[in-house]
Amino acid sequence: MTQPGNAPLKIVVMGAADIADVPGLADYGSRFDFTCAPDGATLATALPQSEVLLGWNFRGTELADYWQHADNLKWIHWCGAGVDAVLFPELQASNVILTN
Repeated sequence: MTQPGNAPLKIVVMGAADIADVPGLADYGSRFDFTCAPDGATLATALPQSEVLLGWNFRGTELADYWQHADNLKWIHWCGAGVDAVLFPELQASNVILTN
């Protein structure tokens, strides 16, 4: 999966310091442009232009605080049984797909 011009798809991994923290993710490191965002400040700089967010810390609530930076986000995959941490009004009103 690539963006126009064959640039790899940009994926933010929220709640992980390194892709090695997420089992199996490093196997895809050459196919995608992963940016790990272990905290809110890193998330704010990683969100712009990213199309996918993988919520690794399923209790993390900082996405709502930095939503204004998610200008190109299309899909959020939230790890964990529930998505309560990301059911904030701006996401609910958006066209971003949320899966878990």
